[in-house]
Amino acid sequence: MMHRTYQYRLKPNKTQKAALVAVLEQDRQLYNAALQERRDAYDKAGVSITVYDQQKALTLIRRDDEWFKNGHAVRQRGPLLRVDRAFKAFFRRVKAGEKPGYPRFKSRDRWNSVEIAEQYAVKNGRFHSKDFNGIRIHLHRPLPDGAKHCGATLTRDHKGWLVNLKLEIGEPPETVAVKSMLGLDVGLSAFVATSDGEFVPAPGNYRKAERELRRRQRALSRCKRGSNRRKKVKHRVIALHSKVANTRKDFAHKLARDFARSSDLIAVEDLNIRGMVKNKHLSKSISDAGWGDFLSKLAYKAEEAGKHFVKVNPRNTSQHCSGCGATVKKSLAVRVHNCPECGLVVDRDVNAARNILAKAAVGKHGAGGGCHV
Repeated sequence: MMHRTYQYRLKPNKTQKAALVAVLEQDRQLYNAALQERRDAYDKAGVSITVYDQQKALTLIRRDDEWFKNGHAVRQRGPLLRVDRAFKAFFRRVKAGEKPGYPRFKSRDRWNSVEIAEQYAVKNGRFHSKDFNGIRIHLHRPLPDGAKHCGATLTRDHKGWLVNLKLEIGEPPETVAVKSMLGLDVGLSAFVATSDGEFVPAPGNYRKAERELRRRQRALSRCKRGSNRRKKVKHRVIALHSKVANTRKDFAHKLARDFARSSDLIAVEDLNIRGMVKNKHLSKSISDAGWGDFLSKLAYKAEEAGKHFVKVNPRNTSQHCSGCGATVKKSLAVRVHNCPECGLVVDRDVNAARNILAKAAVGKHGAGGGCHV
């Protein structure tokens, strides 16, 4: 089944805003209390508390505490599950030898979402749930017909409140027969180079906003902590970061849609982006490009259109000649592929995109490995 998330802006009134903030604070206190309980139990008695133990304790708390009793029980289990996920991720990182990052307590500035796991409804332009009733929702696009609601997340941002509706929208369509194929190589000088020799310029959203962001950050550093002016200036910094993120997301959506519509098979490299951003010289540019977000959007848009999306091993895609297969060693500074064997002269990214497509075509027909759909 295909699962998608639809995001909409909420327009609560004054009373509803107060209710949203109250529920947000209740969930934050539950998260911090659950984290404290787990930490104390292990430090003082060597006992590991499970999420099931804490859910049983929550039932007892609800009997005696009116504040928690008035909230919905299913929603209140959400923070306990988030603590459990945080500890599972911590132990996974410890086992993998990564930087562990022990789960942290959440301040009001670091807790901005409420998970709704119980039933909810969107009727007549309003969002209804057990804790919130009749909040206006701006449906800028219609919900898909026949979609099954699987949960929702209410998120507070610098503009107000958003709701993310998690939907099950049915089975993916049957894949189409491959009549057109395209290889894509993501980069920094050009965001994407295609096997057809076309280039998509890098938008550089963060780089363009860097000067203004630097100015606002300096203004923030001059403000006294706890002052109203600091809150206003901090809001301006957050707003600019949000604008950069939204512009990057919009660019990725539109470009992924165009590629998914134009080709039946799309081949890309299976990049280890997490490892690549450790390069201190390129980390900012790689993060600004947003390769991971673009590739994930391209994958699901291809699935929705019934197209083939193939990831291939990136090894030597830039070093091998797409014309004759010879190895032509070159550093990152060399931007033109010039093969001494067959005389092929082409941009190095276009050469890589053609090699990516060749690997995908070989793997798709079962004649070789190194790729997966």
